[in-house]
Amino acid sequence: MGRVLPPVDVTGVGPDAGWVTVAEARLLLESSDFRRLVWRRWRVSLALAGVLCAAYFGYILLVVLHPPVAGRRIGEATTLGMPLAAGVIVLAWLLTVAYAWWAGSRHDGHVVRLRRRLRRESPVK
Repeated sequence: MGRVLPPVDVTGVGPDAGWVTVAEARLLLESSDFRRLVWRRWRVSLALAGVLCAAYFGYILLVVLHPPVAGRRIGEATTLGMPLAAGVIVLAWLLTVAYAWWAGSRHDGHVVRLRRRLRRESPVK
C-alpha cells in the first residue's frame, strides 16, 4: 500500500511536486473531481481542434470546389487564397495561445487544488 510510483509533477515546479504513493494515485484516479477535470480538458481541446479543422478543411474545400474565388486577384501578384491561407496559420497560433492561456489560468489551478485535497484525504501519510 505504501509503494511509491515514479515522480509526478503536474505543475512543473513547486511545493506539490514530488512522489505519489499508489494509494494517492488510486484516490486521484477514482475521484469524480479528477474525471470532471479530465472531461473539461478534453472538451476544450476538442473544441479548439474542431475550430482549426473547420478552418483548414474549409480553406481546402474553397480551393478545390471554388478555384475562381480563391484565385481572385486582390493585388498585382496576390490572390485571395494567400491571405486566407495565412489566416489559417495565424488562427492555429491563436488557438494554441488560447489553450495555453486556459491551461495556465484555469486548468492548472484546478489540478493543484485537487492534488492538495487528495493528499490531505490520502490514507497514507
